[in-house]
Amino acid sequence: DVIDGRCFWPKAIWAQYADNEEMLISKNNRDNGMKALNEMCANALSHIPDVIEYLGSIHEPSVFRFCAIPQTMAVATIAMCYNNSRVLDTNVKIRKGEALKLIAASTDPDSVKRIFYTYLEMIEDKNSPDCSTFEEVRKIVDKTKKDIASTLKGGPPVDFTKEYLVIILFFVSLFTFIYQYNSSRP
Repeated sequence: DVIDGRCFWPKAIWAQYADNEEMLISKNNRDNGMKALNEMCANALSHIPDVIEYLGSIHEPSVFRFCAIPQTMAVATIAMCYNNSRVLDTNVKIRKGEALKLIAASTDPDSVKRIFYTYLEMIEDKNSPDCSTFEEVRKIVDKTKKDIASTLKGGPPVDFTKEYLVIILFFVSLFTFIYQYNSSRP
């Protein structure tokens, strides 16, 4: 967008790291461009509790969906953009299939909270100590996840993917060992 003469980043943030928008995405200013990007994402993340509170006050289902869908797409976009240097080179967007899933899932406050929780976990995974906003993002994500988990029906979402992967690797290793052991016996 900067190349096309458009910049939607708040000047209050990017002006701390560059003299102009073009300098923000310059290869020579990459570190500062990433700092500006991550600060902008951290700023957006800090508003999630207010978004959840506002959405919780909407009781008409069609109005709720009208308001919730852009918010779930926004948090998905933040998760995609956070600490992602590709943002400085190209237009980064969520995929159409993911957008359709978000539209279909954004039906009620509990579903939206689960969506937010899932994307907060993705951001948490991308957050690294060498990132300029590491502590700020860690605190925001931790607090927001706790707040969401305390209000979810049935408790926080559980992602068993990592646990299943470890179990599968264990059994594959075990079967490989048993096969090799039996193959080597006369």
